[in-house]
Amino acid sequence: YVQPIELTAENKIYLFTRRNYEKDPSIRVWDINVSVDNGNSFIRENPLWFEKDTNAPYAEVSSNGIDTIYFLRSDWMRDKPSYIRKYLTFCYYKDGALYKADGSKIINYSRLPIKDRTKLDLIYDSDFEGDTGYVFSKDVGVDDIGNPVAVYTTMDKENINHYWYAKWNGEEWIKSYIVQAGYTVASVKTQPAYDAGIALNYDNVNELSLSREIPLGSGNFEIEKWITLDNGLTWELDEEITNSYEFLDDKQFRPYVPLNSHPELDVLWVGGPTYETYNNFETYLYGRFMD
Repeated sequence: YVQPIELTAENKIYLFTRRNYEKDPSIRVWDINVSVDNGNSFIRENPLWFEKDTNAPYAEVSSNGIDTIYFLRSDWMRDKPSYIRKYLTFCYYKDGALYKADGSKIINYSRLPIKDRTKLDLIYDSDFEGDTGYVFSKDVGVDDIGNPVAVYTTMDKENINHYWYAKWNGEEWIKSYIVQAGYTVASVKTQPAYDAGIALNYDNVNELSLSREIPLGSGNFEIEKWITLDNGLTWELDEEITNSYEFLDDKQFRPYVPLNSHPELDVLWVGGPTYETYNNFETYLYGRFMD
């Protein structure tokens, strides 16, 4: 789970990684490693967060590239299967401290780690919203006026995954349903929460790329582009991206809108004939060139 972020205002590269806690390997620590020499060397600093009731925090990271880093997190609960994840939370880093979406300070960077998830912005709590299932962080960004947005998935009691969008409107998080994602993309059914993937376009968070199973139960996953015309309240299919390419295998998933890419290359994704689980697969990296 290596995620690098460069902040030009600080002349630093922050490299976020995960490791086993020395005193209890069943607990994962989310580390911060910092380089001040353009990535030639890194120094491990205090962890970002650490909680003993959590096997591992799963986090997505993005940045404005200048002075701010955005975090979206969900938690794999202690002594539970890996798909039992709760508490979708948000925070951001700027100028030596971490903050909630409303700008209230959580903690100074020098006082890390965060040891209490209730200090973070709570977007979704599976305990109270159990009918829509466990929650999984997927992507985070900001709109054109700096309000954070997030995409995430839930898994219902039938092991069907669903895509959601959340946006901070200045006072609260507004959540809206996008579309059904389908069953797991992994052929090993012990991993029911392996949804096919969803990603924001960081330059325009009213657009996103996603993969979903079409039709439900078929094992066929296609990449699509979805858009909103009302700031995320409702979503509609804008373009079917992969189903017109007959040479592609049935599994086309995990889209990503690349940063700083050429305008002709608008989306990347993974595809292939086999994806049993994260350590047994045959997949390839694809990109769509607009011409």
